[in-house]
Amino acid sequence: MSKRRKPFSMGLTSLFAVLIVLCLVVFAVLSQLTAKSELALAQRAADTVMEAYNAEYRAVVYGETAPPPTTDDSPGYDMPEPGQRPWEVD
Repeated sequence: MSKRRKPFSMGLTSLFAVLIVLCLVVFAVLSQLTAKSELALAQRAADTVMEAYNAEYRAVVYGETAPPPTTDDSPGYDMPEPGQRPWEVD
């Protein structure tokens, strides 16, 4: 008596191999998407830092620096008179 073979039989090992390959493909796609979004985030952060450095540079070059912050209620520097520029205060 001979055993009857199924026209399409797939072994357990082959099934696991297919599932592993499928998982690897999914992880590869997720890695690509994550890398792309991290790159966009890094570029936005770099642009923000560059804008801050440029603003600081313009403030220093044109003399428009803000006074240092203080912890008490007094401003810590002489307040300019109305119409007087902050850097003209004695």
